[in-house]
Amino acid sequence: MLILNYIKKNVFSVILFFSLFFAAIVSAQDEPFYRWDDREAAEATIDNLQVNLQSSPYFDSWEHWMWLDNGDFLFVQFVVSSFGFGIERQGSVKAIYVRDGFQTTAHGRNTEGVFRARRGFEWDDGDWSFEESGFEMHFQDCEMSFNNGVFSLIMHDDTLSVDVSFQPELDLYRPGDGRLSYGWDRHTYYDLTVLPRFNFSGQMSARVSRSDPENWVEIAGVGYAEHNRMNNFPFELGRRWNGVRALREDGLTIIYDEVLAPTGYEPERAPWMIIALGDEIIFEAQEIQIQALSSMQDTAVGHTYTLPQNYSLLAVNGEDWVQLQIQTRELVSRENPLAILSPIIQAILAQQMIPSDYEFRVDYEAQIHIDGHTAHVAGAGWETLNYTR
Repeated sequence: MLILNYIKKNVFSVILFFSLFFAAIVSAQDEPFYRWDDREAAEATIDNLQVNLQSSPYFDSWEHWMWLDNGDFLFVQFVVSSFGFGIERQGSVKAIYVRDGFQTTAHGRNTEGVFRARRGFEWDDGDWSFEESGFEMHFQDCEMSFNNGVFSLIMHDDTLSVDVSFQPELDLYRPGDGRLSYGWDRHTYYDLTVLPRFNFSGQMSARVSRSDPENWVEIAGVGYAEHNRMNNFPFELGRRWNGVRALREDGLTIIYDEVLAPTGYEPERAPWMIIALGDEIIFEAQEIQIQALSSMQDTAVGHTYTLPQNYSLLAVNGEDWVQLQIQTRELVSRENPLAILSPIIQAILAQQMIPSDYEFRVDYEAQIHIDGHTAHVAGAGWETLNYTR
């Protein structure tokens, strides 16, 4: 009777335990990893951003990195998943705003320099909805939409609220056909559509506590966004996600991204890179060599992760090539994405994954050789690292 009562009170934990148990049993060994360049390139359209409800497990994520003109940084994420704040088909909104010169290395309380927001929404309660045509989603008073060539992003929380619109400078983009496929049957996949560069403007209010008065200010800047979709648990699709973005004021855009496959898949890496000037992509590649020059060990998350500090990339496409060197300047944020979940669920998930999300400010130097001409550029960029286990 005690066991039955526990199951009734902890349905989500039981479902999650057996899902992870069977996932571990059937995990692939020495199976193929089909990368971005496996099939013909596919055009990116607004339909690629639409939510795609599936049977469990699945995760749809819309992520926005925004650099304000005054040097501040803002990250906003919308997620729809089969696991989250309840049993299935859950939604959530997460945001972090870091004022220039401040650092945060743990998931904690708001300060005068770092503000966080996170809300959960239940599908069964009607907290969130979406339109079946075009792109429009509502999470109560939070919203993502696209109308007449302009995106709208609205996020409200007790201490952090954002209301901006952004105009794409570059078209939506998918590396190759935009999909990584796993295993002989290719049933498991990771799908990616990015908006490499946009200009945004609007307003934001950030306060330490809800008792403080709202502080709405005008904001503007440049940003990068992506929509990724996976039909399995993150640890079944990648050991690490790594992204570097350098959006320069002169219109040059440098984007590098890589997925490190789980153990047992070959090949191991799925990288891609694009270089754009103004509204035109002038270089793209999926063949990228990486050379690690130095690294650091991070043990603060209960597991040792090796974080790159200085590394070099060489991307080649025909006669064109790009050599990019990345040097970590400072750790801005370290967060455990499971921290908000109950101790029981965290304990179950810890059997398969100990995730940690990092945000770094970085410096870069690049040699860009296109059409027989070579240019040297250097500046400041941003790096995101997501480890699953």
